[in-house]
Amino acid sequence: MVLQRSMLDFKQRDALRRIGDTKSRLETVYAKQRQLNTSTAIMEQDRRAAQLMSKMNDIDNRRSQLMNQHI
Repeated sequence: MVLQRSMLDFKQRDALRRIGDTKSRLETVYAKQRQLNTSTAIMEQDRRAAQLMSKMNDIDNRRSQLMNQHI
């Protein structure tokens, strides 16, 4: 009877340890995912800003060409 109780206590402690380990791993994964999402958002904003700057440069170049043609 004592052996069975001891074994049950051991199994319960082991199960709780595994649950704690799993929770810790999940928290690590969630933190990494949040970091990646933030990095992705920043990269997307940078890409969009570069596109807009390129379009603005194209417009300025076309404006300059048109002004030079009429001078």
